[in-house]
Amino acid sequence: MKKLVSLILAIMMIAAVGAAWAANMGANGRVESTDTTINLKKGIVLYNTEGSNIYYPTITYNYSIAPATVTSGTTSVTDDAGNTAMVLNGVADGVTLTDSQAVFANTSISEAATTGTEVYDTITASVDLTKFSRAGIYRYVITEADNTAAMTTAGLTRPTGYVSTRYLDVYIKNGTNGLEVYGYVCFIATSASTETIDGKTSTNNQINAKTEGFVETKDTDASTSGTTNVTGNADKYYTYNVSVTKVTTGGLADKTWDFNFQINTSGVTSQPFSVTTTGINLSGTTDGAVTGSKKHVVGTALTVELEDTKQVKLFGLPANTIITQVQETNDSVDTYKVKIDLDSNNVVAEASKAPNATTDISTAQVVTNYSAYSDQTITQSATAYTVTNTLLVVSPTGYVTRFAPYALILIGGIALLIIAKKRKPAKDEEE
Repeated sequence: MKKLVSLILAIMMIAAVGAAWAANMGANGRVESTDTTINLKKGIVLYNTEGSNIYYPTITYNYSIAPATVTSGTTSVTDDAGNTAMVLNGVADGVTLTDSQAVFANTSISEAATTGTEVYDTITASVDLTKFSRAGIYRYVITEADNTAAMTTAGLTRPTGYVSTRYLDVYIKNGTNGLEVYGYVCFIATSASTETIDGKTSTNNQINAKTEGFVETKDTDASTSGTTNVTGNADKYYTYNVSVTKVTTGGLADKTWDFNFQINTSGVTSQPFSVTTTGINLSGTTDGAVTGSKKHVVGTALTVELEDTKQVKLFGLPANTIITQVQETNDSVDTYKVKIDLDSNNVVAEASKAPNATTDISTAQVVTNYSAYSDQTITQSATAYTVTNTLLVVSPTGYVTRFAPYALILIGGIALLIIAKKRKPAKDEEE
């Protein structure tokens, strides 16, 4: 009985390992492999204005696969050695997707270069050799389902001319024990039936490039000449950083006083971003009262106390995030003149604020709108808020009331002397 149980467990382990094993599509869009399972990539390009670490957007992409129909007798494949073979229609159920979703979650974090950093998930296709009657090169089409609404919710943008299909050629040959897989090629094209996939465009100049999947960079195979590299075919996630800095100035200002701030955002609700401070207590983060760099989310108020020269910075805000509130409460015992500047432009005019009075931005500010810029441009419309409190030196208490009477007497005496001098010459003339 124990031997039977051990045998069953061994078979299950072997099956599990076999199921998990899969070939990965090469960066040049092709791979030589006998594996009956192949992984293809789905990419999203992350951007940040300062190359900071940011949280992924949350989105799920769905895919389907079907046999492609080719033009019999004219659709061919030519390899690097110049050998040519005809391409066949895919066979129904010959290739299926055992993992048909690419999932990105905002629990993951990655560096996002100013020029873009691509991150990936995979979808998996599996070949059932029992569905094929002969050796050959069989073509399939993989289609990405429309995801417009989810992309908008996640804060993603899609480049113009995005192609939502990929073609997968499965290479099957006669082996020692029957049919066996010996390779795969994935490529992007506007039409499968009139394209070869030797790395060269066809005579009708349609897009044609080998690729790892639904990714940004296509056809990295330097051995092929006359290639048409296709870029801008991955979704983009642009993020931005905004700072709030405290300045306390004036001869009587308390530069050690921590003024209470509340910062609010709206846009991609609940999308995480990082809040970075130095030696400042944060009471509005998801991690509680902390110092350093911690996680926060769009749509939830951030409370922070700032003294002179201190700064709080929000990293990785999605495009179209709106700064709805930058509010300071004068919780000191002094009356300050307070103003707010945004990127060196005054947005809240200086005004006196008594104890417990608040100062807030009068207009909500969109951090940026990606639709206004081309794919590789990082431009920002709101970068840095500066809140300045001023308390100037005043006269010592009682100075005016103590010395003003004597000053008035002195001024009056001087005035009488001047009048007297003017009247004296007139008397001399009369005499």
